[in-house]
Amino acid sequence: DDFLFYLMHRWLHENKWMLRKVHSVHHRIHNTCALDGNYFHVIEFILIGSLAMLGPILLGCHLYVLYAWIIIRNIEAADGHAGYDFPWNPLRFLPLYDGPVYHDFHHARFKGNYAGALHYLDKYFGTYIKEYLRYKQEHKYPGSEVKNEAPDRIN
Repeated sequence: DDFLFYLMHRWLHENKWMLRKVHSVHHRIHNTCALDGNYFHVIEFILIGSLAMLGPILLGCHLYVLYAWIIIRNIEAADGHAGYDFPWNPLRFLPLYDGPVYHDFHHARFKGNYAGALHYLDKYFGTYIKEYLRYKQEHKYPGSEVKNEAPDRIN
């Protein structure tokens, strides 16, 4: 799900028509709040909803597992758009999760930090925002350390 979200989100930014007509609705928000995680164009809503449902449907999961998955994805969307970098955020202790500051930089800079909850894809594809990495080095919280990123490989 996260890999497919990364690819779709990056495509929404790199395809000029989709960016201008569809994804720009979500990017009207520069200073995010929790409700903004679900503020987007109907086409983007269908794309994101389809991606979130694809894995559980293909795996043939139980209806309750599907409900739990939808709740988890909405909690992540709300947290990712919360607009606050609290050191005591309980989601910060999830492996590979960096909290809302990661997506705040995406909304502020517009290009980069495309991944959903798990930011390893931006590291792998070199799409981290440089200022985000600097911010993370200056604000180290338990469980959120950036491990030896290579700034010369960042776009």
